[in-house]
Amino acid sequence: MTAELDEARALLLSDDEPTRLRGVHRLRDDVADRARAAEALVGVLEDPGSYVPHAARAALQDLGSAAVPALVAGLRSRETVVRTGCAWALA
Repeated sequence: MTAELDEARALLLSDDEPTRLRGVHRLRDDVADRARAAEALVGVLEDPGSYVPHAARAALQDLGSAAVPALVAGLRSRETVVRTGCAWALA
């Protein structure tokens, strides 16, 4: 696991929505392993914030084909919001 991935995941644990949003942007922009970044972003689709899930969906699209395996796995989630976010990102 890379330091960038660990730092982004740490930001996602914040109670502060702008900080979590920075974590999403870090996953999109700074993590070299795009497939691992996508896995983390799929988990963010459940975020209760108003901006963070939307940013995660957009970031998953930005990651392109590297995100497809994580998105397909997310389609099998028990959580409707995750399934919907993954379908949206795949569209």
